[in-house]
Amino acid sequence: MLIPVGTGGVQYTRKLIRGDVTTPSNQRCLGLCDTDCCAITISDVPPPAKRMKVFAHELAHAIKEECDAHHATLIDEETHCEL
Repeated sequence: MLIPVGTGGVQYTRKLIRGDVTTPSNQRCLGLCDTDCCAITISDVPPPAKRMKVFAHELAHAIKEECDAHHATLIDEETHCEL
């Protein structure tokens, strides 16, 4: 599933994949925000309601990156969610 998601002037692609998401350092996780490729990847492992929480968490990373790139102060720290 590819769905464009906008964060300011940047368009992110959302991908839903089967199984766990793997980080560049080979750690398994439920979601990943790749700011270099402008992609948010979400695992299909959790139920749909939890996937939305994972997506919101990853979208917060994308927004933070956009703010940092433009020296904005919308989000100051890493956003953590209890999933």
